[in-house]
Amino acid sequence: MERIKPIRVIIAGILGGMAASLAVLILFRLIGFEYWGILTNPEYQSPKLLKVWTEIEPIPLAVNHPGIITLGFVILSILHAFVFAVIRQGIPGEGLKKGIIFGLIIWLFSYVFFEFFTPWNMFGEPLYLVGLELLFWIGVAFSEGIVIAKVYGGYDLKRNFAS
Repeated sequence: MERIKPIRVIIAGILGGMAASLAVLILFRLIGFEYWGILTNPEYQSPKLLKVWTEIEPIPLAVNHPGIITLGFVILSILHAFVFAVIRQGIPGEGLKKGIIFGLIIWLFSYVFFEFFTPWNMFGEPLYLVGLELLFWIGVAFSEGIVIAKVYGGYDLKRNFAS
């Protein structure tokens, strides 16, 4: 078994968490909430879910203190990077392919369960919106997985950005 590189785990996790946070901002906030507005439109969305996001105290941290959620993504991503370091030799492919497969693993074990258990089960979100959110989450997971795989897997900043 290859020795785990703690500094690479931390750097890959920080960058992976930032990539995931940026993907959430673009996919959920800008597209789902603002541009399309489908995730916050009372015509389509569960009234219970809308009340949780806007009325029931305490309002979610993602609304009032998004920086805390970004920090949470970074911390979780450091843990994901550690998992990647442990299992990376068993993930097929190299580079981008390895990152996509690891992103799929993140998606399957994190976001699919989350969408099933919380928005659909607890808040009565319609299945078509759960499906849309799962598409958004796969974009988040792919961005995190690819960044972690590239950074941990040996992305050489000196070689790739040297003049």
